[in-house]
Amino acid sequence: MNLSFKDNKEYGKIRVKDIIISPATLKDASIMSRLYLLAFEHDPFRSIFFPQLYAGMFGETYLRAAQTNKAKDLRRDIVSTDIVLKATVQFENADGKLLEAVAGFAHCTPPDGPRKRTIWEWILSTIVFSIYNFFFPIEEVPVERRREIQEVFQYQLNATFGLGGEAYNRRYWYLHILCVDPDWQGFGVGNKLLKWFCDKAAESDSVVYLETRLPSNKFLFESNKWDRVVRTWDDMGTQALSEK
Repeated sequence: MNLSFKDNKEYGKIRVKDIIISPATLKDASIMSRLYLLAFEHDPFRSIFFPQLYAGMFGETYLRAAQTNKAKDLRRDIVSTDIVLKATVQFENADGKLLEAVAGFAHCTPPDGPRKRTIWEWILSTIVFSIYNFFFPIEEVPVERRREIQEVFQYQLNATFGLGGEAYNRRYWYLHILCVDPDWQGFGVGNKLLKWFCDKAAESDSVVYLETRLPSNKFLFESNKWDRVVRTWDDMGTQALSEK
């Protein structure tokens, strides 16, 4: 039984039994679009520059249109080669009845196999990095992040000319938390998605890459007391996150 998000508070005190992570299917697209709107509808910045995410101010007609358009985008994501993960919360209500609700979604890009950078990729990435550094000077980037950026470009150079190119015979994962239902924030939904992701990457000795921001403009792992682990290229299996 799927519990309507708006009815969560009607059940009073609840006890979370489990949070199950599974691949989303096409039938979850409408749930995801509605949940996405719920998660972002109170963000003033997005309400001005991305009004399609702030449907409440335009009435139900605009809301339905926004949900329909978002559902189409999400359907494309779901049928792509990447994975859309769904977090389902199983819980007991005040009467002891076991219920469940879809509480969050994440977009997971699995490894695409080991490969080396070509000379053209290295040139393009250098140009892009130079432009990035012009608008966002590297000195303003946190030390840990600056070290990562410098290492990446150094190894791109090495890989291109065969000097330590084995560093790119690695497999990368990328995770983006799409949305967590506001009614379920604080119950560990985001952390469970992160844990599944890190465990899956660790199984294949993969590199974890995660940079996700909440509507509050805070990194998700910062908001949930996660901290970045400074990785070295000699220890690629190290998880990108560790709990404080």
